[in-house]
Amino acid sequence: MSFITHIGQTNESDASLLTRLYNDFNAAVTLKNGVLIIFKKGLAKTVNSQDIPITTIIRKLGDQH
Repeated sequence: MSFITHIGQTNESDASLLTRLYNDFNAAVTLKNGVLIIFKKGLAKTVNSQDIPITTIIRKLGDQH
């Protein structure tokens, strides 16, 4: 886990600041159910640090498009 003690936001939007932060920390961002979730890329872990099982996605599991 990384902690940021201070970061300046001058002449940039909130979205630009978030983009800069997740790029600096090799993270990804998503919005789910009204909650902004930021996580490290490539870890295959839940927010509770549990392993996410590998799943093969096949056409019949999707919406057929």
